[in-house]
Amino acid sequence: MANTQNLFEKYGIKEVADVTFYRIEKKEKTFESQRTITAASILKGALELRTVYPLNNSGVGEEDGFQAYVFVNADLIKGTNYDCDDGDDADELLTGIYNSDTATTSDAKLPVGTHEFSYPQQVCMLFARNQNLIAKTGTRYVFDDADTLFGEFTFNDEFASAPKSAERVVVVGLAGKFDEGSYDLDEINEAFGTLTDSI
Repeated sequence: MANTQNLFEKYGIKEVADVTFYRIEKKEKTFESQRTITAASILKGALELRTVYPLNNSGVGEEDGFQAYVFVNADLIKGTNYDCDDGDDADELLTGIYNSDTATTSDAKLPVGTHEFSYPQQVCMLFARNQNLIAKTGTRYVFDDADTLFGEFTFNDEFASAPKSAERVVVVGLAGKFDEGSYDLDEINEAFGTLTDSI
């Protein structure tokens, strides 16, 4: 067994204390910087620059694409409501999965809640998970202002990952500017600078 020494015996009390206090101060500084992270940093942390292909009438990617920011970890929103217990007259609700696009007035007991989250909410949930944040509602991370946190940025899932592919991706850009002629990376990068709100 190797001959070990107590740290205090090996380095001296002052040296060990100095290192310890340095580590405490460094950790506190890191914590402070995490507390004031901006909306721009949260959004950019979820994005990757990729070539995307607009969907054609057949629901597959067109031949020509362009570079855009993609929210790579997005769960596609399908407009589907699931049973959950946040209605006034829950557990009485019918069971199963219901498509909100085809629901009729006869579906009087459709679940009023949903297990789907908007794309801005998903970005914040990803950030919270990556940062080990412990504030949650139930088992999911929730930010009350997520849907307004990213200003004029919007999310568009009418794109494919490759030509003739049906695999959809979520593109992030400025409202009304999601075609090759108007999607301007320089303009988008400049707009990141306006996201100064912090959490």
